Amino acid sequence: MSNDKKFNAYTAITADVKLAIRSLANRVLINDAFKASGITPEMFKAVKKDAPANLVHINHFAALNVAIIAGFSAAERKTLNTPTKALQDGNKPGQKGDAKKPAAGTKRNIQQQIGAKRNDYMRSLDLYLNGPKKKGADDKTGDKTDDKTFCLESLNAIIKRLQKAEGVEFDAVSVIGFCQTALKTIAKD
Repeated sequence: MSNDKKFNAYTAITADVKLAIRSLANRVLINDAFKASGITPEMFKAVKKDAPANLVHINHFAALNVAIIAGFSAAERKTLNTPTKALQDGNKPGQKGDAKKPAAGTKRNIQQQIGAKRNDYMRSLDLYLNGPKKKGADDKTGDKTDDKTFCLESLNAIIKRLQKAEGVEFDAVSVIGFCQTALKTIAKD
C-alpha cells in the first residue's frame, strides 16, 4: 500500500489564488496534472450551449470556478454568494465605476477576477503544451506580423514616402530602385 496521494490541481489552484506571489513550481505541477487528465486550453472557456456534451469539460470548468472562488477572501465570497438585489448600493454591479472597470470589491469586479484567473491558467497551460507562439524574430507577444510581411510593408512605405519627398539630401531615385529590387527578391519566396 502506497502513501502517495494524487496531486489535486484544483486544490493547488485555490492555494495559488490565495498567494500574493505566484509560484512557478506550483504552476508546473498544475499544468502537469491537467495534461495527465487530458485537459486542453479550450476547456477553460465556458461550455457552449449547442456543443455536444463533454463531461470532462463540464466537470473541469465547474471545479476550476469553485477552486478559484475558494481562493478569494471570505468577504469576496460572501459578496459573490449574495443576490445582487440584496447587496448594498455600493457593491452592486456597475456602481462605483463603469461597467468595464468596476471598483474593487464590487460583485462585478469579483466576477471579472474569476474570468481573469481562468484566463491566466488557460494561457499557462497553452504555453506549457504548445510553447511560445512567435511569428517574428523580435516578437514577444505573438501578435505581430511575420518577418516577410514586415519587410514588404516597410519597403512599400519607404517607396511611397520617397515618391512624395521633395528636397532630400540623397539620391531618392536610387533608393527607390534598391527598394523595388528588394521587394522582388522577397516576393520570389
